[in-house]
This record gives sequence, C-alpha cells and structure tokens, in this order.
Amino acid sequence: MTKREKTGGLHGGSLGSGKTLGVWSATAVVVGSMLGIGIYIVPPQVAELAGGSWWFFGLWFFGGVVAFAGADAFAQLSTRVPKAGGDFCYQYLAFGPSVAFATGCVLFLGVFGGSIAATALPLWEFQLAKLAQINFTEQLISSPFGGGVSVASLGGISLILLVTAVHLGSERNWSRLQVVLTLVPLVLLSFIACYALIAAPSAVHATAEPGAMAEEVTVSRLLSAYLGVYFAYSGWNAVTYVAGEVKDPSKTLPRALLGGTVATTLLYLLLCGAYVHVLGMPGLAQSSDAGSAMTSVLGGVSLDIVSTILITLALLASLNACISGGARIAYAMAREGVLWAPLGEVSGERGLPRNALIFQAAWSSLLVWTGGFVQLIQMTSLAMLVTGGISVLSLFVLCRRDPEFRQHDGEPYRSRFFPWLPLFYLLVSLTVCSVKLFDALRGEPGAWYTLLGLGIFFACLVGHFLWTRPVRDTRTTHHGLAADKVEPSLAE
Repeated sequence: MTKREKTGGLHGGSLGSGKTLGVWSATAVVVGSMLGIGIYIVPPQVAELAGGSWWFFGLWFFGGVVAFAGADAFAQLSTRVPKAGGDFCYQYLAFGPSVAFATGCVLFLGVFGGSIAATALPLWEFQLAKLAQINFTEQLISSPFGGGVSVASLGGISLILLVTAVHLGSERNWSRLQVVLTLVPLVLLSFIACYALIAAPSAVHATAEPGAMAEEVTVSRLLSAYLGVYFAYSGWNAVTYVAGEVKDPSKTLPRALLGGTVATTLLYLLLCGAYVHVLGMPGLAQSSDAGSAMTSVLGGVSLDIVSTILITLALLASLNACISGGARIAYAMAREGVLWAPLGEVSGERGLPRNALIFQAAWSSLLVWTGGFVQLIQMTSLAMLVTGGISVLSLFVLCRRDPEFRQHDGEPYRSRFFPWLPLFYLLVSLTVCSVKLFDALRGEPGAWYTLLGLGIFFACLVGHFLWTRPVRDTRTTHHGLAADKVEPSLAE
C-alpha cells in the first residue's frame, strides 16, 4: 500500500524545499501558540470565581490535563497523517469533504484570521503604546464599516505584512524566528516566577475586601472559571497544521505536542504560584493584569517594562505561529478542491504556500481595518470547540474503519492511554460546549454570537454537501456502490 493510499488520497503533503522543522522548532510552535496574554488576564478572573487557592490551582492543573489529552489524540492523528492542514485532513478522511470544508472555513477565516488581527492590533494599542508612552489609538481616518484607520491599525497591518514577508522568504526563516520568540519569554518568565517565589514576601494570608472573591463556591462559578482556563491553554495542536514540514514526524510530532503542552502547563502553574505568593488570592482577584500587578510589587517600573517586553515577544510568537498554521489550512483545502484552486499553489523551488499566505494577510488586514475581528472571534469560539471535538472523534472513526490506521511506517506513536484520554477530552469539550450554549440560550450579553458562529459552521457544511451532490450522484452512477463510500476527491 502506498503512502497516498494510507492517507486516503489526500494531496497536501510536504511544503518547502525539504522538511525543516525539528524538535525545537516544532515544540516552539506549540508553546508559542499557547503562551500569550491569557496567562496575564485570565488568572484574576479565575481567582475571583474560584474563591480559594485549592480550586484555583486545581482548575489550572485540570486545564493542563485536558490539553494533554487533546495533544495525545492529535499526536496519534498527525503521525498517521503528517500533512499540512491539521483538522481539515483528519476530518476529510473520517467524514468527507463537506464536514472538512465547514471546519476549514471556520478555522481559516474565523479562528486564524481573527486571531492574527486580534494579536497584531493589541500589540500596538497596549504593549508598544505602553513601552513608547504614546497613544496609538487616535483615529486618523474614520471607516464607514466601523473602526477606522489609526496609528495602531496601520501598525497592526504593517506587522501582519512584515511577518508574512518572513514566511514568504523561506520556511527556515519563520521557524528560527519562532524558536527565538518563544524561548526568550519562556526562560525569562520562568526566572521571574522563581524569583518571586523565593525573594518576595508572601501575601498568601492577605484578607479579601468584601465582594472581591466568591463567598461560596458553586458548580456554575467553577464552570465559568474553567472556560477562561480552557481558552488560555488553546493552541496546543498548532504544530499539526505544519506537519508536512516536520522532520521524522512519527517521533517529532508527539514530542512537540506532548512536551510543549507539559512545558506550558508547568510554566502556567509556576506563574500562578508566583501571582498568589506575591499578591495573595484577594489581590490577584482585584487586579486586571496579573503580570503587571506582580512586577509592580517586585521591581516597580523597570521590571514592569521587562514584563511588557516579554508579553510582546510572546504575542509575536503567537502571531508567527498563527500565520504559518492558517495558510496551511487554506493550502490543504485548495489542494483537495474545496477552496479556490490558486490558494493551493506553491512558490517555485521554495515550495511555500505563497498565494494562501498573501490572501490570509489581506483578509487579516481587512479585519484590523474594520475592527470586525472581535465579533468574528466571539462567533467562532464555540464552533472552534466543536471542530476540535470532531477531529478527536475522527480518530475513533478512522481506527474503527481501518484497524491498520494505528500502524504507521517507521516507529509509530501508540498512546498507552487510548481510548481513555481522547474520550476524556471529548467529555470535557462537550461539557464546555453545553455551558456556552446554555449561556447563549438564557440571554447572556453577547452570547448569541456563539450561536451565530455555530450556524455558520452548519451552513457551510450543508451548503457544500448540497453543492457537491450532483457530483456524488454522477460518480455513483459511473462507479457503482464503491464510489458512494467516499466523497469526491477521495475517489480519484
């Protein structure tokens, strides 16, 4: 059986002039995607809702376990299907192009496009503005679509174009940049957290002001707190989108996915420990930015500037990883014939998804200009949970359909925890989805956006299914029942 047959006929394979992502680069993609502003702004919310340190640390540890469970499932999928596109490829093989198309649209246009814009613009509005002591948000030109042109929006667009240009240069450029942008914040944040735990006086027994923290711990409060933790850990699957460029994927991908998730979990727990030690639970609950609050106690303005620089580097790492992953999804979709064909073209000897990168940069820049990324991310948050769950579910479908799927050329990654960890991840994802749906149905402010995003996902799925129905009917007529078992491009 050929490699193409083993992956169900998927076209999208390696990109670039060769497989260039080793363990360090691949792990940096995972850690860089996870490590961002979330570990600064989410802990205060969790501290307020959790009500006590045991629940607080328990939620962060539990979030790491859930992320590890998802990474374990994706390690099994990506080592069997080491191709560009991640979720799209797995769902294409398990459920056909209609489900994969809907997922690809949500991820490429919503999650990645919105995340790129939501990272580039705040970098100028907050981090760079704080470092330069300049207000970059003043409008220069108003936009009829909302938002407008400001120094921050121009800077955000310029940043997107600059990082995209790095990606268009060569695959080695962006992977080396990813390692630097990830390693520096990872090491220095760990050092600051250790310094805080060792040198700073403890505020653990500080008394809470009335109303600062939850007086009674309820299931509803814990679920609300966990939602923030869940999204703070998002990004653990980022390297699967560039799996076609990973060296020795059967070994490198599991090490990057699982090792990167464990490293980020340990850093998060270390930072949370430092926050509680320096600020106390009441002080943490009352702060809006845990990192700035802690550094202002430890070292005043100078250490606060260092912290801001580290956040900037971490956000740049996240931006770099988002640009690489989003373009590979569009590339994979185009190669399988479910998206505009030119997006599947590569650039000469460098073999990079040039058109996909350019289109993504244009789309993200438009979102920065109009300010539409805020609503877009709100709309796709629930759909993102659904698509991740579908990908993990595809592991069970593919293993049941073909028992040899768990076999692989070379030394495969065979999880000792299959099927329990993937089932655990699906259960948690289903619970989170149910909570968000409940919030939307009971009229929580802005929660209806999540229903709209879910509606867009199903509209894409049904629309593609109906659009390609004549093609499926024709193939069934010509090729009989065998062709009816797979959808269009898998039958080629």
